[in-house]
Amino acid sequence: MTQRARYGLFFLIPVIIVLDQWSKWLILNEPVFNAIGCLDRTQRCGRIEVLPFFDLTMVWNRGISFGIGQSEGIMRWVLVLLTTAIAIGFTVWLVNATRRFTGLALALVIGGAFGNVIDRVRFGAVVDSSILAVFCGHTSLIMCLMLPMRRFLLERSCSLSTSS
Repeated sequence: MTQRARYGLFFLIPVIIVLDQWSKWLILNEPVFNAIGCLDRTQRCGRIEVLPFFDLTMVWNRGISFGIGQSEGIMRWVLVLLTTAIAIGFTVWLVNATRRFTGLALALVIGGAFGNVIDRVRFGAVVDSSILAVFCGHTSLIMCLMLPMRRFLLERSCSLSTSS
C-alpha cells in the first residue's frame, strides 16, 4: 500500500467517528426510540416497524458484541480501556498493513471502536439502535435460518439410520 493510501485511511478514521456519532445523535433525538428515557432501564426503549417482519429497535449495549457480558460500574471502564487498547493495536496494524482492503477494514473498525468508546464514556453503554429485529412468528431470524438446516440434518440422519 502506498504512503498516500495509508494517509487517506488515517483521514478516514475521524470521518467514520463523526458519521458514527451523527447517526447515533439521530437515534438519540428520535422520540419514538425513547433512547435517553430507557437508558436507566425504568422505561422501555422504542422501535419502529419498517415492514411486518422487520423492525428497527433501540438497544443500549452495556457489554461487547451482541450484548455479551452486560456490565456496569467498574466494568464499564474496563471495557473502555480494553476497546481503546484494541483500537490502538489495530492502528499499529494499519501502519504496517500492506493491502488496501485490509487497511480499509482496519480504518472502519478503528473508527467504530472509538465511536463506541465515546458512547460508553458518555452514557455507560453503546447506542445499538441498528440492531434489526427480524422475526418469523416469535422466533428470531437465526432460528428461522436454522430450522431448515435442522430439518435437513434430521431427515438426513433418519434416512441414514433406516437404510442401515
